[in-house]
Amino acid sequence: MLVYVFFTRRRTIYSDRAMCLTRCEGCVLQEALAREAQRRQEAKESARLRKEYEAEQAKKEVLAAKREREEDRAHRAKIQAQIEADKARRRQKALGGDAAAPAAPPPATVAAVAPPPVSQETYTECVLQIRRIDGSSTTATFLPTDTVQSVYEHAGIDRRSFVLMTTFPRKFYSTDADLRMTLLAADLVPRGVMIVTKR
Repeated sequence: MLVYVFFTRRRTIYSDRAMCLTRCEGCVLQEALAREAQRRQEAKESARLRKEYEAEQAKKEVLAAKREREEDRAHRAKIQAQIEADKARRRQKALGGDAAAPAAPPPATVAAVAPPPVSQETYTECVLQIRRIDGSSTTATFLPTDTVQSVYEHAGIDRRSFVLMTTFPRKFYSTDADLRMTLLAADLVPRGVMIVTKR
C-alpha cells in the first residue's frame, strides 16, 4: 500500500512539472510573438517617418534651387544692364562726346526690358552641395568643366548601389553619357545640389 501511494505521488509530481514546463513554453512563445509584432510596428513607423522626412527634404531642395535660380537671374540681369550702359557710353564717346550723342534711356527702361542671360562660362568655379541618404551633406568646389564622374569619385559613391540625382529639374545621372557630362552642361554652375539615392 505504501509503495502504491509513493508511486502515485511521484507520478503526480512529474505531471505537475510537465504542466509547468508547458505553461512556461507557452509564455515564452507569447512573449516572442509580442516582441516580433512590436518590432514590425516600429519598422513600419520608422519607414513612414523616413518617407515623410525625404518628402520634406525634397520640397526644401526644390524651393532652395528655385530661389537660387531667381537670384542668379536677377544678378545676371544687373550685370547685363551694366554692360549695356557701358556700351552706350562708349558709343557716345565714339560719336564725339556726350553732347552730340542721343540721350541714354532712363534706368527704369533698361530694367524693364528682360536682358539676355549671361553665359555661365563666365563663372570659374562650381559650388556643389551633395546630400546623402542619412541626411548629412557636404559642400565641395569644382571647375565648371569637371564631369559628373568627378563628383562620384569625390564623394566616394558606389555606382552599383547608389546614383546621383537633381530635383529641379528631376534627373538621374547614371549612364555613361551622364557621367561624361560637365557640371556646366548639367546646369549646376555656379551653384547646385545633388542627392545620393538608391538605385
